[in-house]
Amino acid sequence: MAQTGNVHSLTLEQRVDLGLSDFKPVHVLATQSSHPLVTDALAMVDPEGHRLTLIVNFTDRALKVSLNGKEQTVPANQVLRVGPA
Repeated sequence: MAQTGNVHSLTLEQRVDLGLSDFKPVHVLATQSSHPLVTDALAMVDPEGHRLTLIVNFTDRALKVSLNGKEQTVPANQVLRVGPA
């Protein structure tokens, strides 16, 4: 398809277990990464007001990222869960 020159974007859908277990989000909050091709995040809030943030590392090396002024280390090609257990 891309060789025809007519494709401007392509979306691949793949189900991924985010490890939310009993966490039932009612709000999903927008996040802004300073380097979105390297790392990004998704923040959620449950009915009791507990916040869970998932930080993804798209690289093949561990990254140190700052979330609300606190440094976190995200393993290579992994999702780090920050929040309620």
